[in-house]
Amino acid sequence: MKVYFILGILFCSIGSYAQDIGRQILERELDRNHYDEVLRGVDSLYRIEGKSSDLLFYEGKANEGMLRYKAAYRCYSEWLERDSSDRDARLALARVAALAGRTMKAVDIYEQLAGEDSLDFFVNYQLARLYQQIGKTVRAIGIYDRLYQTDTTNVTLLKRIEDCYNRIGWSMNAVDHYLRAVCLDPEDGETVVKAVNLMMANTVLFQAYKKLTGKQQQEVMAAIRDTNRVADLCENNSGLKAVCLKKFPAAFQQPLKNLFVHLWENALRSPKFNDHFFDRVGRFY
Repeated sequence: MKVYFILGILFCSIGSYAQDIGRQILERELDRNHYDEVLRGVDSLYRIEGKSSDLLFYEGKANEGMLRYKAAYRCYSEWLERDSSDRDARLALARVAALAGRTMKAVDIYEQLAGEDSLDFFVNYQLARLYQQIGKTVRAIGIYDRLYQTDTTNVTLLKRIEDCYNRIGWSMNAVDHYLRAVCLDPEDGETVVKAVNLMMANTVLFQAYKKLTGKQQQEVMAAIRDTNRVADLCENNSGLKAVCLKKFPAAFQQPLKNLFVHLWENALRSPKFNDHFFDRVGRFY
């Protein structure tokens, strides 16, 4: 409190210089996550100079840091009212609106921002995430997929897409994306489990999977992962495809062929061979 009492005296004495010092103090306290001190400082400066966009930002940021999302929403709203074209204010308000339970307000702002810049990854990702949250799953898929086309190694996007497909019952597309994600991150056990559960739930295409022993199921999933990983290294290679199919247990041949054909036709494949290609192919002999 002494700091802000001194700040008040300085402001009366040297005007704009004191304003700069005050904002430096706010920045320092904000960087330290001393949100209560920031709020006290903002309140002191309000009494000295009145409200301004930057002080509303500090107040909103401090409230947001203290999980007071409704208070932060109020600050950011007032900030935006002062300058409706301020992109930072719109982003801040959209972010906090989602946290404060004002989901449709957040969607509305993100839709406007996405319409202004379809390449803004953050804005479009947040919009797709909210679409997914409120049940506009097909719209979410469209945005996720567009973002994925700009970054085909993004596992997070693949997981989002697969969850959306799973939600609307497009199990083949979901499994496709689950396996692509596993190929990029073989250590992701959660995604493997999701793929297996979805396969076991599909009584039409994957009924044979249920008849396999636990060990055989593990072998199948390992083979699928390796197969898809190799497929990513080459363009349509029917010879390699035939070799891969020989790896699977006989009881799973037909349903797996259906799955593999789908994966082969739809999974993204690289035209380049890398140094590890022949080593990976060798596993299947």
